[in-house]
Amino acid sequence: MGDRIRMYDFQKYRAIVDVDGNSWSMRFGLLLCFSSVVIKVQPQHVDYFYPELVPWVHFIPVQADLSDLIRQVEYAVSDEHQESVQQIIRNANAWCRRKHRLETLYDDMLSIWNEYLIMLDHVDPGWQMHWSKSDKEEWLAKYPFKTATAS
Repeated sequence: MGDRIRMYDFQKYRAIVDVDGNSWSMRFGLLLCFSSVVIKVQPQHVDYFYPELVPWVHFIPVQADLSDLIRQVEYAVSDEHQESVQQIIRNANAWCRRKHRLETLYDDMLSIWNEYLIMLDHVDPGWQMHWSKSDKEEWLAKYPFKTATAS
């Protein structure tokens, strides 16, 4: 193996290929903030924001079996397609500016928790009865969310 490339050094290249490891690629969202186009291999596992991203708008997609990898890399680095590639980079950067804000992260996490609570209610409508009032008060004191109230 060669030397590792520091994260921000990826921007020195026209394109970055992002391949998941044993789970989703934790760096994918950050790579969209760089000045390189991201070539994303179809993931098996995705981060919560993945459904917001559109192939050919925010990144260049590659089939999971890599059958089109060479073709997509050639597209990304060719001078002939740089206008459309630069538009993909601008779109990804605009998404990044909207998404990577603390307020947006708070909203996203609260939304995820809300969806989880809805799922819990659907599976076991009485799940809250298993959680004592003192447990709730202790948790809320430790994690004081602006929208949470003790009941």
